[in-house]
Amino acid sequence: MRVGPTTETVTLSSGERMAFAPELLQETVADFPGRFMAQTVEHLGFLPPIGRITDMWLAERNGHQDLMARGRDLDASEAPDMVAPDVYEQTTDDSLPELSLSVGFEPRNFEARDARALTETAPIDVQRKALHADLPPLIWTITLGLGGVGLAGLNEYLKSFAKVFGEAHANGLLTWLRSSSRRAKQSHRENLLEVSFTVDDVRVVAYNSFHPDAAESFLYLEESVRKIASLGTPLTMLIDGDQTSPRLVAFYWHSGRWHLAWWCSDEATHVTRWFKKNAPAPELFLGRPLLAGRSEIAKHMGGRYVDGVDTPPSG
Repeated sequence: MRVGPTTETVTLSSGERMAFAPELLQETVADFPGRFMAQTVEHLGFLPPIGRITDMWLAERNGHQDLMARGRDLDASEAPDMVAPDVYEQTTDDSLPELSLSVGFEPRNFEARDARALTETAPIDVQRKALHADLPPLIWTITLGLGGVGLAGLNEYLKSFAKVFGEAHANGLLTWLRSSSRRAKQSHRENLLEVSFTVDDVRVVAYNSFHPDAAESFLYLEESVRKIASLGTPLTMLIDGDQTSPRLVAFYWHSGRWHLAWWCSDEATHVTRWFKKNAPAPELFLGRPLLAGRSEIAKHMGGRYVDGVDTPPSG
């Protein structure tokens, strides 16, 4: 099947024209072997994946390259609820290697001049993302480079992140996020902060939502990021436990704590009852109703979530 990304210039339903650079598609294919690549609905990474890519290649067509892939659906399963301990820790060990920290965003959520300005004024390194959508959801990804650390050293590295984040915060990271999100197209939409890192070949993503006009949500945002170190305990239990080997694990912040939302094996997506009850509505981030994947999401989240659910406030 054709995934969608192509080097050919295409016109989106919004009227915008776009094409993917050949180097980007070639890099995607080269990096694929051994990776767990989830299939999500409308780029809403906080929702449980509905499938995974099993094979990927490039096909030549009329002088252009198309990214092609095969995939398989993931079975639906339920995971026990799990809450990270309510702790905030920061390392005092200066011998740990320095973490790398970067923030990623989709520039098409902004006017071209604003996207350039955001890149130039960011207090940490910027990685531009490319999503195949008319107007992608507003997701800001903070990627932690752990330098190949394993599960045994994860707690100390996550404590180190609290220190590094504190320095970035002092240099204006949250202020930059707030002012940047206000410049987005359809800025009334809710934003998602995604903190991402990989440990023992397991990718971990932790989500919290915020709105640029809600000062309280930024207090929650700061608290959630400072408590990333608390994820070490549930991750150790999950990865070292008797579960089927996890490939992708997601947490969501709510009421001052990190909650396990779902995790994926090669065969299934395991969603907690807590997340089915408390997950925010897709409309908050899309600025419109969900257009695709409704039945697939209902398979993993239940029909009530797709048909309408009371949406919890940010934080």
